[in-house]
Amino acid sequence: MKATHSFLTFPTKRSTTGVVGVCKTVNTVNGKKFPCYVVTYFDDKDKLRKKKFHFKSKVESEVFQEAVAFRKKYEQKLLREYLNSW
Repeated sequence: MKATHSFLTFPTKRSTTGVVGVCKTVNTVNGKKFPCYVVTYFDDKDKLRKKKFHFKSKVESEVFQEAVAFRKKYEQKLLREYLNSW
């Protein structure tokens, strides 16, 4: 698979977290609001995907670190695949 999407190296001015691809938002389910972090990425079929990390039973800073780790791991996977396609 060849990586078709590039990653920004610096977050935009609109970033709420300071990390590219990770944002803090509120998820509403049945009228109840749940704060969460959302990681955006493209899957193998170039479809935009979002993965949510909720604060339910964890400290917010731990959830943020999990979201950032997920995003970094995905970026590394794409970089490996791109380098292997050469």
